[in-house]
Formats: sequence, C-alpha cells, structure tokens
Amino acid sequence: MAKYQGIRNEKQRYCCSKECIKAVLIFFNLLVALCGLAVCILGVWLLLSRRNYISVLTGEMFFLSHFLLTACGGLIFAFAVLGFVGIFLNRIRLLSVYTGFLVALLIVECAVCAIGFVFAGSLQTRLQESVKESLLNRYRIDPDVTRAVDRLHSELKCCGSVSWRDWRESAYYWNNSRATTTEESHPSNIFHQGCAVRMAQQLYLNLLAVALCALGMAIVLLLSIVLACSLIHTLRELRLATK
Repeated sequence: MAKYQGIRNEKQRYCCSKECIKAVLIFFNLLVALCGLAVCILGVWLLLSRRNYISVLTGEMFFLSHFLLTACGGLIFAFAVLGFVGIFLNRIRLLSVYTGFLVALLIVECAVCAIGFVFAGSLQTRLQESVKESLLNRYRIDPDVTRAVDRLHSELKCCGSVSWRDWRESAYYWNNSRATTTEESHPSNIFHQGCAVRMAQQLYLNLLAVALCALGMAIVLLLSIVLACSLIHTLRELRLATK
C-alpha cells in the first residue's frame, strides 16, 4: 500500500511539473510562431517593395536574400505548428525533432548575423560599384535597367551612384546633348545625393531592425529549447513512473 501511494505521489508530482512546463512552453512556442510569421511577412514586403530595382541594379544576391528570408519565416512557422502538436499530444519524438530544429535555427541565426555584420562594412562600396556600372554602361541600352534606374531615382530622390556627377561619365550623357545642357546649366533641378548612399542607408536600417529582431528571437529560442528539453525529460520520467 505504501509502495502504491509512493508511486501515485510520484506520478502526481510529474503530472504537475508537466502541466506547468507545457503552459510556459506553449507561450514561448507561440512567440516562435509569431516571429516566423513576422519574418515571412517582412520577406514578402521586401520582395514586393524592391523587386523593381534591387535585383536589376545589384544582381540577384539581395533579391535571393529576401527570398530566403521569406522561406525561413515559413519554415519557422511550420516547425512551431509541429511543436504545438508535440506539446498537446505529449509526443516525445515530435518534441525531439522540434527541439533539434530550434537548436539548428539558433546556430544558423548566430552565424548569419555574424556574417551580415562582417559584410556590412563593404555594403556601400559594393552598391556604388553596381549602380555606377548600370548607369555608365546599361542605361538606355537595357530596358529593364533603364526602368529600374528611373524608378530608383524617383522613389529615393537621388541621382547617380555617389552623386549626380556620375552621369558625366556615362555613354547616355555624352550621346544626349539635352541631358548635357540640363546638368551643366541647371544643377539645382536634380537631386544631389547618390542613390548608392540612399540604398545603403535603407539597408543599414533594415540590418539594424533584423539584428534587434534576431536578438529577441534568440532569447525566445533559447528559453524554448530549455523548456522543450525539460518537457521531454518529464514525459520520460512520467512513463517510467507509470510502468
């Protein structure tokens, strides 16, 4: 009788522990799901808002990074749903897969942030080279580049790569007497700030926002990993106590 009472008390202790851990883990997993959804929405917004000139003027790298951001957000949300299933059904295998994904995501997130900040210093230089090459050699020759450059100048209120003087080196400038006359006679009618500078400013702000979100998400992931491991351990102990 005493042995049965001891087993029953042990089961009650593990059950109470399990329910407490599950409640907190559900909350943090909800945060993970919301983070994934937010990352997905951010990626879609960046793709739609910049697809007219980012991929044309800077190559596919920035466009691909926005696409990967969207895909990662969707993957995070999908695994968060898997986490909810494992939590509510008390499935140790699902919780193990979910925990492994969170660990991998945390490692990848730290690596991507480190790489991003390493290359952030050369961001403006690369943008200047890419935009200037488009202005000098492809404007009025490639229709896609022409539309992208015009849209870039209009939306960001900028001119040239580093400044409006970049146009003086372009084939379009020397082949278009009207453009030559306008820039030399009326420089006040054009924007003076370079487009690469404006683009770099926007991307720096995006990097800062992503870094802050990544920091918050890393904390949520770390706590979720600890809670998921605790729940797995508690479920295993409860099964042993039941046997």
